[in-house]
Amino acid sequence: MKSFPEKNVINAIRDDKIKYGLEKYEIIMKEYRSNINVSKEKEFQKKFKGFYRLRRNESFCKEYFSFLQNNRRNRPIFTDTLTFFYRKFNKVEISFISKLFATIDENLPIYDRNVIKSLGIKKHDSALCGDAKIQKAGEIYNELIQWYTKFINTDEGKLWGKLFDMQYPQNNISSVKKIDFILWKLGSGK
Repeated sequence: MKSFPEKNVINAIRDDKIKYGLEKYEIIMKEYRSNINVSKEKEFQKKFKGFYRLRRNESFCKEYFSFLQNNRRNRPIFTDTLTFFYRKFNKVEISFISKLFATIDENLPIYDRNVIKSLGIKKHDSALCGDAKIQKAGEIYNELIQWYTKFINTDEGKLWGKLFDMQYPQNNISSVKKIDFILWKLGSGK
């Protein structure tokens, strides 16, 4: 398991990008939990797309938010969901599907290039396509989930949560999201 200097973690947590991102994320999740119909609520969609940088065509976004709405109470399978969107739009949307999953269940991590970079997890081979790419993405996502599950219960993982809570004592997010924010910042290099 990769280890991070505490100083770097503290600096990441104190970064304004996390502060503002946390505010936006909590608004999105509060609205999602309020049971609004996210497939129709344009203001929610605008916030979500802005936060997650979801810049796709209207057809994709319509399907995406319908899927998010229709699976509120389900735990879809990651690779099945990737396949569903791949068959409709001919693109394997690994990061955006992980963000959809992390909205449905905030105890699931985000598969983001900054997070993957921070952890030193090897990305899928860019030469892969279609079903092979989906299968490899599923393996990496499961690896990511396993890493989070172990890390959160380590002394270092508990320290990260404590440091995050000290900086943002009023936060209302899961341990996984705290780690997501920190890893995202550490991997962004900015």
